[in-house]
Amino acid sequence: MLESALKDNNRNPDVKITIDNLAQNLNNRDVIVYKMHGDQSRPEDAVITKDDYEEYNISHNLFTTALKGDLVSKTFLFIGFSFEDPNLEYALSRVRIFLSGQTRNHYCFFKGMDRSDYLDDDGKINEPEFQRDKIRQNLKINDLERFGINVILLNSYDEIPGILEAIEKQYLYNSIFISGSIQKPENNWNTNSINNFCYNLSKKIVENDWKILSGFGLGIGSNIINGALETIYENKFKNLNDYLSLHPFPQVTPKNKTLPDQWAEYRKNIISESGICIFIFGNKEQDGKTVNAAGMIQEYDIAKEMNKLIIPTRRTGGASKDIYDDMYKHKDNYPYLTDYWSDLDTDNPTKLQDTILKIIATANVI
Repeated sequence: MLESALKDNNRNPDVKITIDNLAQNLNNRDVIVYKMHGDQSRPEDAVITKDDYEEYNISHNLFTTALKGDLVSKTFLFIGFSFEDPNLEYALSRVRIFLSGQTRNHYCFFKGMDRSDYLDDDGKINEPEFQRDKIRQNLKINDLERFGINVILLNSYDEIPGILEAIEKQYLYNSIFISGSIQKPENNWNTNSINNFCYNLSKKIVENDWKILSGFGLGIGSNIINGALETIYENKFKNLNDYLSLHPFPQVTPKNKTLPDQWAEYRKNIISESGICIFIFGNKEQDGKTVNAAGMIQEYDIAKEMNKLIIPTRRTGGASKDIYDDMYKHKDNYPYLTDYWSDLDTDNPTKLQDTILKIIATANVI
């Protein structure tokens, strides 16, 4: 189930079942799945009996070592875990002793005690049993704190998917997709102000340790890249891939698919990796006329469908104006823009840049 779910979401899992697997790394892996107690494909090696558990730290010592290393260097979120596993308890206790109690913070989900779960056959609450289990849970919570594990109490386990989605959304706010293209300046913009705006906006985004995703849009792509690169190379500790991700659109029609279909799929993949989408400018030349960029409207529709945080800029013109106007008609759906609508309706490059950065910064405050 784990591998299938990851593959369904375009993630390549490196599955560790045996000791030998630990020494072998899968090329282009996205995630590691440790199956510490075995796998259905190797039932003869499953850890299931009391003897198996007692011998685990001898027969599977490297798994225990890997777990202890991860407990020191990574933050865990335990889901669907009772903490009755002696192997995990051993690893947690060793880490706590080695670090003299200065353990890393971890988290887990527990369902809070609910009296309605203790109804007897007469429909009355079994208060003694409820109080007993509540005390046991409180003792368990206090015990887990010794290992740096913070318990999050839920009203229902059905809350977990929503919490995970919120965590993912907050994490993705650090990645910003800039959608735009420009063939002919509109309003008070000119080539020089457009170039400077794109360059400075990109530079400031990277300076704030956020990541830029760009489709290398016509007329803006090179300046966005140059602004990001200047900041990245000024700081030798900044890794290019951590701050800039380029996605130039393919120009060759693939087999069994039209180029527009491929572009639509391409746009979905780019936007799925971002949490915030900024729309600037948006026109192109078609049949000798300047028209709004339909691709940007498609990206806007995708961003809405994926529930991304969208930042429109009205006075940059083109498709961006249409996007702003559409959002403003439904402004109650965008409460994060309540204080910024008028500031986003400006052709003052500095004011517009500062407004965009404020919105991003607010979104990234946890």
